[in-house]
Amino acid sequence: MNTSRFQLQLKGVGAFPSLRRAQVIWVGLEGELEKLQNLQNQLESSLVPLGFPRESRGFTPHLTLARLRETATPQQRQFMGEMIAKTEIESKLVIKVDSLSLMRSQLMRTGAIYSCLHSVDLKEACQ
Repeated sequence: MNTSRFQLQLKGVGAFPSLRRAQVIWVGLEGELEKLQNLQNQLESSLVPLGFPRESRGFTPHLTLARLRETATPQQRQFMGEMIAKTEIESKLVIKVDSLSLMRSQLMRTGAIYSCLHSVDLKEACQ
């Protein structure tokens, strides 16, 4: 990867695809987003020759906090969205991004099992 280390901060909370139909609960990111976007572009370009298609949706920098189960009712999804809309994230936490890890996610009845397939250290920025 031709990307130097960078820093991010938390910014806001939301849901995909919308607050009314919450499926994925996320916290947004701010900071050196251009470096994160560059890293995402490099990764996607590296995966295309391996048979992985480019993502059709725009890149939305975020950290996934939770996923609602398929059995969640529309009312439960809307209630979760209403709770998220009332939630404010005020954090001065700095996330230092110094590596990229390729993770495997196996969805099981008891929940997801994650394992690290490979990690790459990001280079230090030139001074």
